[in-house]
Amino acid sequence: MVEKEKIVIKEPEKKEKEETIVDAAAKIIDRENLLNYDYVIKNFYVVQGSTSLSKDRLNLEKISNIDLTIEKNANEPQILIFHAHGQEWFADTKENGKTIVDVGEHLAQILRKQYGFNVLHITESYDLVDGVFDRAKAYDYANERLDEILKENPGIKVVIDLHRDGIDENRHLVTEINGKPTANVMLFNGISYSNEEGEQKEFANPYLEENLAMTYKMFLLGKIYYPEFFRCIYISDYRFCLYHVPRSMLIEAGAQTNTYEEVYNAMEPLAHLINIELTCK
Repeated sequence: MVEKEKIVIKEPEKKEKEETIVDAAAKIIDRENLLNYDYVIKNFYVVQGSTSLSKDRLNLEKISNIDLTIEKNANEPQILIFHAHGQEWFADTKENGKTIVDVGEHLAQILRKQYGFNVLHITESYDLVDGVFDRAKAYDYANERLDEILKENPGIKVVIDLHRDGIDENRHLVTEINGKPTANVMLFNGISYSNEEGEQKEFANPYLEENLAMTYKMFLLGKIYYPEFFRCIYISDYRFCLYHVPRSMLIEAGAQTNTYEEVYNAMEPLAHLINIELTCK
């Protein structure tokens, strides 16, 4: 009698859990604090007086688990960069014409050449139309154009509205990164809620949770890699141009008191963090 060969079934090897952005941040900030509403509101956010960011809206457990990663594709744009306020100058550029649009092109080039994203950079002006300067109407013009652009480019997964801030003339938002003078950057969310009127249902943002996840995780990445880079996450009551796709961000790079070089230099760390956010959970 021939003894049958004993079959041994091996258990599959356990795959190590992939480290998330929150896991990485927990090495420098206590995990309980990262998921603690009161701590995060106090240390990460500045909330405009006309609105409020409730614990229900800022569900940290939920937004920390939203997957923001995308696949890189050389054949079609995945990232759109535009400027609702393209006529934003810097302290030393009123004569040579350099604006936030030029800074946006630098960001686009880094994301293309260094990180392999297909980036569409729109340089059209929305705050100066037919010779009329109007920043209030700029978002209406920009939103109409975004509808067209996204219809023409259905592969776009990320929309970035890049600005520079307007602040008190006595303030200078600058730090040093990699030996270069670098403008500080502020992340921005519009939450479609005002204290006076409540939910702005007519101007709702269906992707608010994803928007909040984008800025929250980006801010954590800043703490990990460039602790002095981000100023805060600013919360406003309107939706601006943040409602077209889930991965939308409004970013304020420096201010009118910064030099062009300082804001230009800020695009290197910003691109680095964008790449990590879009490739890591």
